[in-house]
Amino acid sequence: LYNEGIAFTSRPAKLSGYYKYIAKGGDTNGVVTITVEHRTASGEVITLATRTLSLNPASNFTYFEAALSYTNVQYKATHLKVMFASSNNASKSQSSESSTITTIDNKAQAISVGSELYIDNISLSY
Repeated sequence: LYNEGIAFTSRPAKLSGYYKYIAKGGDTNGVVTITVEHRTASGEVITLATRTLSLNPASNFTYFEAALSYTNVQYKATHLKVMFASSNNASKSQSSESSTITTIDNKAQAISVGSELYIDNISLSY
């Protein structure tokens, strides 16, 4: 599992920004996931809000907005996780990703290119 998140003590209403996405192989879209958590002193993780948004192919920078709805209001936020992935096959398992994410190899130039996701002007709103 990935070690995700940064210390963060507020509750944003949304994440927004711009993206450009070029799909390759079996990918149909990119993904952005934002999660606000409360982590207890004993290490328990309580999800306060989470949202996953598909980023469809776009040849020009395109505006996106991921609004958050807080399902648990009794705890204060302690951590924020934001993940952008250039593949709809992204997961928390590297072996799963290795078997489902396709790249286009150019061995003559020693490169391997998969789907391309460019992000810009990301902001949190309250």
